Amino acid sequence: MKQLYYQLNELLKSYYVFCAFDMATANTLLVQINDLRLQIAVLADQRQIFIDQFDIPADASGYQRDFFFTHDDIDSIVTRGIAYLDAATKTTLVQQGTRENYFTRQPVAWQHLFSDVQRATPLGQQIPFDFPQDIYLQKAETLDIGVQGQVDLGFIFIHGANLPDNILPNKQNLLAEINLIEIDGRPNLPKPQLIPIQFKFTANATDNAAVAVDGAKDIYSIKNSRSVILTEVSCTVNNMRTTLIDKGRDNTICESVDIQGIAGYFEDAFTVYYPLPYPYLLRGQDRIQFKALNGGDVNTNPVGNTNVQTLCFRGYTL
Repeated sequence: MKQLYYQLNELLKSYYVFCAFDMATANTLLVQINDLRLQIAVLADQRQIFIDQFDIPADASGYQRDFFFTHDDIDSIVTRGIAYLDAATKTTLVQQGTRENYFTRQPVAWQHLFSDVQRATPLGQQIPFDFPQDIYLQKAETLDIGVQGQVDLGFIFIHGANLPDNILPNKQNLLAEINLIEIDGRPNLPKPQLIPIQFKFTANATDNAAVAVDGAKDIYSIKNSRSVILTEVSCTVNNMRTTLIDKGRDNTICESVDIQGIAGYFEDAFTVYYPLPYPYLLRGQDRIQFKALNGGDVNTNPVGNTNVQTLCFRGYTL
């Protein structure tokens, strides 16, 4: 899907060039652009992204412990992991079920398998990287994550998407939106889009719930008539536990997950955009609900001010 996004950008560059001197070629490229946009939109609509968190308890013995990821009632795909572990910890990864696969032939340094959270003293690669290939899990199949030599409290964040059986994207609605004509008569083309969600904490206290800027308890992104393909997310806070819900599709993206496994940077709030597990379609008129509790799991110190904070999605219009 990332390759499709790259192809779309290259086609758009060519389209704008040819618009200046060869409209016949530009119109041919426009057909290809719209076909590709529809393909991306359908794939994005079929994937209900998630970010899950595993707490790795402190254990002075350092023996291997196994943690099991599964979404029992639904097919899913896992694309990457982000970890907060001791420097010398080793990990294994095994797919269990009808199709057993040993992805690690022996315990390996966790830095070879997962990227590192954004911490002051890096212990691994801090730019999130994907597995060489997506891991597809059928219903009731399990991903066994073995952790060996972890002495302190640690965390592993799994990024992926569910593949519900009953998802039937409305291609006609998507195509109608793609084929819209602008007011000046030009074709509708993808445009950069930022979707900020603003909030604040009312007290410098762990478990203090975030509220909207006007003090309301419910926090949502602003509605828009246009659908947006979300690709990345950033945040100005690095010490809170976050819940994100797409209310239109009733999809819980994450529930009480430390922001450092989603979008948080240890020091400079605007240095990092985290890629979402997959491009995600936020349909026109739909909203994302945001919830947060002050004080993270990785950084347990609560936010020490009541300033307005922002979690911001980045993407492009359909």
